[in-house]
Amino acid sequence: MVITPSVYTYFAALFVGRRDDYALQAPNGLYRRVGRPLTLDVLRAHLDGKQTIGTYVLNDRQACSYAVMDADKPGGLALLAHTQRTLAADGITSYLEQSRREGHLWIFFQKPAPAATVRGWLRPYCPDGMEFFPKQDYTDGYGSLVRLPLGVHQVTGRRYPFVTYDEHGYIEPVAPTLHTMLEWLRHIESVEVPTLEVVKPRSTRITHGVVNKKRSMTQPVTSRPSSPYTMITDWCAQQDPIALIGQYVELNQQRMGHCPFEEHHDHGEDRRRSFKVFHPTTPGGMSWYCYAWGKGGSVFDFLRLYYQLDARELWRRIQSGARF
Repeated sequence: MVITPSVYTYFAALFVGRRDDYALQAPNGLYRRVGRPLTLDVLRAHLDGKQTIGTYVLNDRQACSYAVMDADKPGGLALLAHTQRTLAADGITSYLEQSRREGHLWIFFQKPAPAATVRGWLRPYCPDGMEFFPKQDYTDGYGSLVRLPLGVHQVTGRRYPFVTYDEHGYIEPVAPTLHTMLEWLRHIESVEVPTLEVVKPRSTRITHGVVNKKRSMTQPVTSRPSSPYTMITDWCAQQDPIALIGQYVELNQQRMGHCPFEEHHDHGEDRRRSFKVFHPTTPGGMSWYCYAWGKGGSVFDFLRLYYQLDARELWRRIQSGARF
């Protein structure tokens, strides 16, 4: 059966984020940026199994057409199915896709929405230990990418279908063949993204894991009476570094996490938990340290680096009552 051009066009509308560039998956599973527009011929080669494509989730306007939750750990697909039911109860339609390890859960939007708004809305649904795409609120570069569905994974040589659970709890593909699955995609339901007020951080870095769901960095900054502190160290001494930094970095029981300052790490990513948060030995002193980078600082230093603000501007915001 021949795949018609209209199918490629619809497939691109669903899954392709950035149109002016894409990435190719290598036999070891890693990706390299190509530096050319993603054309229908490229999509054809992807669906024909001749190459495997990764697409950058954010377009050049810092917006995305979908969100994805990525489960890698055993039992992750079942946990995504539970999340799918939770989303459905709130009127949000989503779709399960199998992957090499476990699975992905896709939510498609009626029109591209700001990444910061999407993360503020949907990230609280994402189970602990799973990745959420888009990974960034804003980026000056390309940001994170995802593998386009229905291609052949270069590590396993397999295609991974969209799936559902039957009444007995067994997983089954939504359609029996690639062609019928492509036709099934035409019935995908998209959702409207609500309007949320978000704060734009100047940081463009990727964060790993799930932030504290009670207070995400994408929530609005509110004002309060001027800060009573005249010294930065006094302000730092009154902060709980575990709670504050834990809003931005997922910490394990040892208070270790993936360093958010990833440009200082090989391949631009802290693949190990190199970032340690602790209570300072002196009030207002050092409370975090990155073992890979070899640097650390106070909670004030963390916010300054994370939001890419100079010390004077950050202190002005704190003095005026900003909450981070």
